[in-house]
Amino acid sequence: MANFPLPDYTNISLLQPGVAGEEADFSASDYTFTDTPRYIKCSALGILKVDLLNGGTGVDLPVVPGVNPERVTKIYNVGSDSMTVIGIR
Repeated sequence: MANFPLPDYTNISLLQPGVAGEEADFSASDYTFTDTPRYIKCSALGILKVDLLNGGTGVDLPVVPGVNPERVTKIYNVGSDSMTVIGIR
């Protein structure tokens, strides 16, 4: 597996406590979030193929276990590594 850089937490204000969560089930098909999360929490190191909030369709997004400050609207089944992803609003 490739080496991934650690997330940059210098602007921690983006990571305010979440008020609601939505688990993304992309195991059998693509998953579109009901409400766009402010960030995602991932259970594993890997790649998610995603659509980003303000542009970027089918982007390969490297993620690390824990908080990933990305605004993701959709996760694709094909091209994404298997892991648990929770969108936090």
